[in-house]
Amino acid sequence: FEQMEELIQTTGPVNLFRLFINPKDFGQSVENLWYLSRLIHEGQCELQMNSEEEPLICRRSSHHAAGCGGGIAHRQMVWEFDMATWRNTIDVFGISEGMMPHRTSTLSSL
Repeated sequence: FEQMEELIQTTGPVNLFRLFINPKDFGQSVENLWYLSRLIHEGQCELQMNSEEEPLICRRSSHHAAGCGGGIAHRQMVWEFDMATWRNTIDVFGISEGMMPHRTSTLSSL
């Protein structure tokens, strides 16, 4: 969670899909999307569309993050994200490496 927040704060506007997609692991992509949704909910970043209609994640100023007021419209979005969409997104955007580092899975025994 903190790693994604730091990445958004230091990179500037970044393509939504390049930010959260892990081309090696569907499950980690879903986790990354959840982390991103929390950062948006908390007002740390926002989704914007550029002139080419590319979805970008942008850092929010501390003024917006703290107050989230001033006539800013807040909307919710429900998004279907399945394995077929994940694979298609990797192909469309040519994602070979994720911006978020791949996490090695740890197996725990009961």
